[in-house]
Amino acid sequence: MNIDATKTNTLVTIIGIIVGLICTYIALALALKWWPFRKRQEDNNGQIILDFRVKIGHLSEHAKTLQKIMPASDKEIIEQLRPKAEKIIDQNLGQSARDYCDLSLIRYYSKDYESALALIDRCLAIDPISAEAWSNKGVILNELSLKEQAVASFRQAIQVKPRFAVAWTNMGSVLGDLNRLEDAMRACEEAIRLKPDFSGAWYSKGVILGRFDNRKEEELKAYKEAIRLNPKYAGAWLNKGAVLLDLGNPERALEAIEVAIRNEPSFANAWYHKGIALNRVDRKEEALEAYERAIRLRPDDAAAWKNKGAVLHSVGRKREALKAFDVVIRLNPKDLGAWLNRGLVLHELGESEAAIQAYDAALKLAPNSHDVLINKGVSLAGLGRFDEAIEAHNAAIEAKPDSAEANYNRACTYSLMQRKNEFLADLKRAIGLDPKFREMAKTDEDFKAYWDDPEFKAIVGE
Repeated sequence: MNIDATKTNTLVTIIGIIVGLICTYIALALALKWWPFRKRQEDNNGQIILDFRVKIGHLSEHAKTLQKIMPASDKEIIEQLRPKAEKIIDQNLGQSARDYCDLSLIRYYSKDYESALALIDRCLAIDPISAEAWSNKGVILNELSLKEQAVASFRQAIQVKPRFAVAWTNMGSVLGDLNRLEDAMRACEEAIRLKPDFSGAWYSKGVILGRFDNRKEEELKAYKEAIRLNPKYAGAWLNKGAVLLDLGNPERALEAIEVAIRNEPSFANAWYHKGIALNRVDRKEEALEAYERAIRLRPDDAAAWKNKGAVLHSVGRKREALKAFDVVIRLNPKDLGAWLNRGLVLHELGESEAAIQAYDAALKLAPNSHDVLINKGVSLAGLGRFDEAIEAHNAAIEAKPDSAEANYNRACTYSLMQRKNEFLADLKRAIGLDPKFREMAKTDEDFKAYWDDPEFKAIVGE
């Protein structure tokens, strides 16, 4: 059978174009990637209060990635074409370093980082002076949490190509992740010197500045410059919003975050932060919608589930809040805050035994947790288990001797036990540490038996 050489050449050309486009997209996603390490915001306004005494445990902060790698529509196209490209490259593999590099990029995009690393090493065995390959190796090593090796790869890329701004930026980002902040800043400044219009370098500079104390305004300026250079940079818009949240300006933060979402509608972190901003301006139902959107995009985002639970609690939907905290625990059984939140909600629902079990689970993770010990003591006292409650409050005071909350709650328990001298001493100490407890004590039912007592009145100022 004769083969039409013209048709064959045309087909090969078309396939080559498709493969080239795919690899170009993925190469840009990888070579221009940098890793921000701003900490995720937490929604403090959604904190649960137990008996006006002890606030909910701190919502844990999670490292987040705020950059846009590529538009979702492009990702879908690549995902559809990737198997064909991989097959074509596989059939011709071995002809050049480029083949190994291209397949490494595709494996990276598939999150098969071990294979991606093996392939990029084969590329470098053929072409050891490819700065781009060394930089890509650094990216892959970073994904494998081999950060020191990643830095070494970026240094090798820079040695081969000293003016390689992307490698300088990437190295700065990973150095920042290693908390080598001065070195990280120098690397980003060098990237900016080499390529002043590189929005990624300005973005990474902002992220690094965010890890210093009291440099929020400089951080904000860096993101603004990244946005000026690339107005559709969703990650920069989001980080701008995150800084504005830190600076106590949720209205402006919300505006920036909404721009991030317009530029990248499937940006889960942007929806997460929109929920925080909306909650800060007391638009709680909209905040819940934002958290739910974040969860749809990333169902295993424990922080979004936790903040959703806090907002649900704040609007009185306690059973739903409990379910949200249970999801957090399923996703991360070592999340201290989720166990504490679960205990707090159960206590409020009148399920004190179950609440104590939750607190005990939390104490296995942090035996000296001040907040957990206080709240366990409150639940024990509610069940009439006063001696155990005193033990819990004693442990809380031992963990934090200047805790007004622990002293106040122990005073409540001593009052219920009719141990007047002890409760008066603790109450006086609590008010000395935090005067707000003076007014609280005047109407606290735990002290009802002593409301008319002269010594009690003297302490609370009546």
